[in-house]
Amino acid sequence: MFLASVTAAALALAASCGGAAPAAPPAAPATGPRTSVVRSSDGVALAVQEAGPADAPTLVFLHGLGFTHAVWHRQLEGALASRFHLVAYDLRGHGQSSRPTDAAAYATGARWADDLHAVLTATRARHAILVGWSLGGLAISFYLREHGGAAIDGAVFVDAVTAFSPELLGPDNPRYTAGLIAQDDAARGQATRAFIAACFATPLPADELAALEAAAGVLPAEPPRGDPPAVARRHR
Repeated sequence: MFLASVTAAALALAASCGGAAPAAPPAAPATGPRTSVVRSSDGVALAVQEAGPADAPTLVFLHGLGFTHAVWHRQLEGALASRFHLVAYDLRGHGQSSRPTDAAAYATGARWADDLHAVLTATRARHAILVGWSLGGLAISFYLREHGGAAIDGAVFVDAVTAFSPELLGPDNPRYTAGLIAQDDAARGQATRAFIAACFATPLPADELAALEAAAGVLPAEPPRGDPPAVARRHR
């Protein structure tokens, strides 16, 4: 099940930091993105980056599994910031956001939906357009199911997963997700690098690829607690 794989991978990523809530991200220079921490409905701390004028129409960027907001650095640091209020955040279990070690923190759509709702509220997003890549698209789908679309102007799904449907996933998906939570450190590291590289149709410059690999990290293996497959069945 896809949700079971997401839950297991998120739990594995969380294990690298012992499940502790992160410290607030360091303040960014005045000319760069602004950082903040937003609390979701269950207390999870979400690391948020903003750029551009706060009173402009808002673009909210959601990254994919195993990545961080860093995948959107070209948008946050580019010309869009002169015209739009740009927002990106690390999904729960990723980057500088909290990394709970309990499967329940990841296994229901309402958790991911409430995260996005909290970010939209805290950043005072206006006329927001949501942009979700991969797992980010699933978070948007959860948000629309739980909160509706009244608070946004639209959504863009960038090669995104939108439901727990096997037909939406490529045949290589099980191989990649299994490798990300392999027990062997070397195999897990290799799988992480292969997964990141496979996410881009056009190969990235070496320095940019290295930066993404460093931000994503290697997912350490940990047996998930709870019963993620059962949760996945309930939400199909």
